[in-house]
Amino acid sequence: MLCISPLLCAVLVCSCFEVCLGFLASSTSTSTSTSTSTSSPPSLRLRFHKHTHNRDAAIALAIAIPCDGDSSNTEIKSKDMDMNMNMSMNMNMNMNMNNEESIIDERLRRFFSDDGDDPFHVSRQVIDSFMNDYAYAYAYVSSSSEGEGGPLPLLSRCECHPCISDKDVNDDDRDHDDDHDSDIHMFFEPIYRTKTLAIDDAATASHPPAHPAGMDQKRKGQSFKLQIAYKGQEFCGWQIQPNNDTPSVQQTLIDRLDPLLNIDFDKPIDIRVCGRTDAGVSAYAQCCRVRTLRSEDEIGAAAIQQAINRPSMENTKGNCNNGMIMSPSPALLCTTVERVTDKFHPTFDAKSRGYLYLIDSEPLLAMVNEFQEHGHTVPIEDIVLLLNAMLNKLRGKELDYFALSFGKVKTTTTLCTLSRSRAFLVEARDGQRAVGIELVGDRFLRKMVRILSSTSIRELVQVFEKNKNGAGSGSNGPAIQQWTEDDECRLLMLVNERNRMHSAKAASSNGLMFVGARF
Repeated sequence: MLCISPLLCAVLVCSCFEVCLGFLASSTSTSTSTSTSTSSPPSLRLRFHKHTHNRDAAIALAIAIPCDGDSSNTEIKSKDMDMNMNMSMNMNMNMNMNNEESIIDERLRRFFSDDGDDPFHVSRQVIDSFMNDYAYAYAYVSSSSEGEGGPLPLLSRCECHPCISDKDVNDDDRDHDDDHDSDIHMFFEPIYRTKTLAIDDAATASHPPAHPAGMDQKRKGQSFKLQIAYKGQEFCGWQIQPNNDTPSVQQTLIDRLDPLLNIDFDKPIDIRVCGRTDAGVSAYAQCCRVRTLRSEDEIGAAAIQQAINRPSMENTKGNCNNGMIMSPSPALLCTTVERVTDKFHPTFDAKSRGYLYLIDSEPLLAMVNEFQEHGHTVPIEDIVLLLNAMLNKLRGKELDYFALSFGKVKTTTTLCTLSRSRAFLVEARDGQRAVGIELVGDRFLRKMVRILSSTSIRELVQVFEKNKNGAGSGSNGPAIQQWTEDDECRLLMLVNERNRMHSAKAASSNGLMFVGARF
């Protein structure tokens, strides 16, 4: 044992020495690579645009940059490499924006913020007038007394340019809207009113309406389609929000209809809607469906409408000033009720939906002209003309509107077709003017209308800012066509890029109105 022990110890010492040498070599290699990596980019680096508006967009635009070191750990397919390089180039273009462009983005965000310019006086006036008109007609005018005149239109379209007629500006609209012109016109009839407002017979009928086509007269229960108007500033949105002190439209309807329609008070009635609106978004003709197990001998359309409107009218009836003006105007009213088959679903059966976004002309004009120099000013007519030209490029095309959407995509597709996409200069009853963006499409993604509106305004400001030495009226009268075909295609190109980082932050919900759906 004494003879073997030194040999064994020698073997052990040699082994330990070899291990130590390997460890030192490994440490040296590691320290060398570490010192090298401090002066070279890491194998994977994430870059985010400084103007990222949400986490989804930031993650989607994270760029992986391979290191010059161990390529086996950073192997990337050539297709992915090309995509990352293109994204990196686009990112760098955005991150190296000049001061004017950065100021435009910041100014636009302040313009639409709650404590900003508040360019939504016309929007509030229009929904107030609509609610007043209908409340007055519902309370005091029968369906047989249409008579002469009636209430004035909520809005009137102005000439887009003193040198260009409305027909010339909107020739492209007629080319695209020939097939559905009458249907699209009906979306905006309550706003650009050309006939007297009247109450449907169903609203005052003492008997249930006739069965609609295809209705199974023997089936148990009934389904009703309701058309609802509401002022967005009075609600936290359509959907129920239990922890919100401000009521939702859905909960308000349930509270008013549940005692009438429900026979199982352990479970509230179910209400389905055509399009859920955010807080601040108003509606003229929101469509929803309610069901009841009560028979038609017990419940009819008139009873449902009265249950919804009576609480709203209690605070306004008898408080009329200046003829038809009620103060305060009702926050929510049911304008029509009709019985439908049990297969009707307002979300899935809607073929198209319509929206109107209104921005007061004076604040918008002031913001655009902040970026002009040498006494040049851009007239509001030119702003409307360019905005209309950019929106027209989207009309009638099936496009992927992912770039103009927000949050996680929950729809099966992000492809949308706009059958109407245009801008007008409009005037309210009191003479205040606004720029109106009218949109009708087969589907709309989350916050799509608001992002589309703000992005189109931003692109417009950039065009006039780029041409500030030659655009505007100055002392020579209004300018016409101070932009190129490429300028008109800016919005279309942005949509085709499918990059959320290139869109503007969503405009305020206070200017948005849901005008209806077609089934």
